[in-house]
Amino acid sequence: RIAGKLGFGDFSLPFLGEMVTGSGTMTASGQGWPTVVFGAPLLEGMDGEIALTAEHVDAGFGPQGNGFKARVLLVDGSPSLQELGFGWYGGTVSGSGGLQVSEGTAVANLQARLENGDAGQMIADAGYAPRIGGKADISVTLDTSGRTLEAMAAGLSGSGVLDLRDAHLDGLSVTGMAQILERGGREKFEVTAENVQPIAREAMLTGSLAVPSFSGAFSVTRGQIALRNAVIEAEGGSVDAAAQVDLRDGQSELSATVRLDPGKERLAGAEPAASFRWSGRPGELALETDSASLEGYLSLLAFEREQRRVELLQESVMEKQRLRREVIESNSRIAMREEQRLEELRRLEELQRQQREAEERRKAEEEARIRAEEEARQKAEAEARLKAEEEARSKAEEEARRREEEAARRQAEEEARRRAEEAARRKAEEEQRVRPTIGVQPLPPATVPGTAESSGNLFDNIQKKLFGQ
Repeated sequence: RIAGKLGFGDFSLPFLGEMVTGSGTMTASGQGWPTVVFGAPLLEGMDGEIALTAEHVDAGFGPQGNGFKARVLLVDGSPSLQELGFGWYGGTVSGSGGLQVSEGTAVANLQARLENGDAGQMIADAGYAPRIGGKADISVTLDTSGRTLEAMAAGLSGSGVLDLRDAHLDGLSVTGMAQILERGGREKFEVTAENVQPIAREAMLTGSLAVPSFSGAFSVTRGQIALRNAVIEAEGGSVDAAAQVDLRDGQSELSATVRLDPGKERLAGAEPAASFRWSGRPGELALETDSASLEGYLSLLAFEREQRRVELLQESVMEKQRLRREVIESNSRIAMREEQRLEELRRLEELQRQQREAEERRKAEEEARIRAEEEARQKAEAEARLKAEEEARSKAEEEARRREEEAARRQAEEEARRRAEEAARRKAEEEQRVRPTIGVQPLPPATVPGTAESSGNLFDNIQKKLFGQ
């Protein structure tokens, strides 16, 4: 068992693979995949864990990577790369993978992701014209097996996701509608495939198509990479694209259907669209054009325009007939309008008369209402005044009655007091008369006329002096 760290200035992933499959099995002597049969692993029977780093790395395809690092696990001489990472195509690769050989058959798997890669450079390194620009994120999950690298390429299976950002597709355009209408919409233009296909290629396969963002899934089946149903929407139209690449022999098939937005020239049942198909090996792609949809659109457009021209002629004739009828009917319409005007005047006068009468009635009713309200108010005030006077009179009578009763009561009290005094006086006189005189009593002092003591009854004063009352 081995363990430790290894650092390199330059490192080769194909070389690491040949340590498992044997010398020459990962390097082709000419075009195509190597066909050398895999042998026994160089490190067979050895286990271990190695922290591997390198300043530069050969990935077996494309440019050199940089800043390589991985944790290599050896099991019976077969390595698996964990925590894999390095810079590649201007982006960063991360993931894990493994390779092992048993009885001459190799089994490999890979889970990897490239972020912010240069899409144009990758396309160019694959041998295609660099018509794609922008940043790409690619995620893949792959596995395969075989006795040679060629067989492993043919048996490769898996799936992945492609994301493009701030990209552009050169050689595709959805802004050529005006050009198609200008050339294909001319009068007496003969709509045939020979005439329409050059127009379609010139309008749709020139310029550049901006792709702010795109995301599409692809599959890998038996060595064939397929991207289907990729739709790119843009101002002026859309592109439906598909691609298939056979890793075994490099045969490719790319297709794009360009659909333009006709704007005001939209026709039911037809659209300005054309399909293009490129096939062959990279750098040797042959183009086929299918302009059937565009031909149908231009044919229907020509028919619609001819129909509109005929309709315009018919409308012109009908307009002249209408003008003649209007001239004939003009006087009667004028007379009718005059009669209608007079009738309207009469109606307005009648309406004004009715409004005046209604206003007079309203004013009379308002005056009557005001008079009635005033009479009611005066009546209410008179009734209130009478009621107040009646209440005041009742109060005065009640007060007079109360005073009379009070005076009568006082008079009765005074009379009762006087009678009591008189009875007391008489009783005193009677007692004085029958009581024997004991000794000599001094006479009362003389009273001065006009004083309090001189007033009243003489006998009362004598009684008070005698009996102290």
